[in-house]
Amino acid sequence: MSFSCQNFKTSFSRSTKFICFDVDEHDEEKVHRLVDAVEASGIDRDKIYVSSSGGKGFHVEVFFDCWVYNTVAENYYRLIIDQCGFDKRKIEFRPTRSQAIKVPLSVHPKTGNRCWYMDRETLECIVDETYVLSIEKFSADAFNAIVYRMNKEKWYADKASANGEVEINNGKKVY
Repeated sequence: MSFSCQNFKTSFSRSTKFICFDVDEHDEEKVHRLVDAVEASGIDRDKIYVSSSGGKGFHVEVFFDCWVYNTVAENYYRLIIDQCGFDKRKIEFRPTRSQAIKVPLSVHPKTGNRCWYMDRETLECIVDETYVLSIEKFSADAFNAIVYRMNKEKWYADKASANGEVEINNGKKVY
């Protein structure tokens, strides 16, 4: 099976069918922390996919059952990156209108390496071109609800911090 398509980016669409965290360094610990954070946010672990970028890094991806607004996906990316304390220059949001991403199973143009999917626990390459057929999509409605909940929690936490409160529990102030 040969894949000639190398890159994907949104060009005219305001929506996406996936989100990708583009980890621009070979740091397996960051990939595991990122997968754990995405799972902790409410996305089923078995619907979080890791692939090799074909270069030095990784892609952590979630695919949706229908379109999600790019602004919602990017908001989720920021919430997760901030929660983990990661540098946005080292783990970037994809897809965007201006920056492409190498499609899994394609060949990296500089290294000649295939962009294989990887086992999310061991980060070993899954050298099977049919693996893509087993990818399960996450509910876009559930994703939107997760982003809404995370934004609400962040708003309460920010408000509590500004007021000198210790934490917020179900919308109630705790000193």
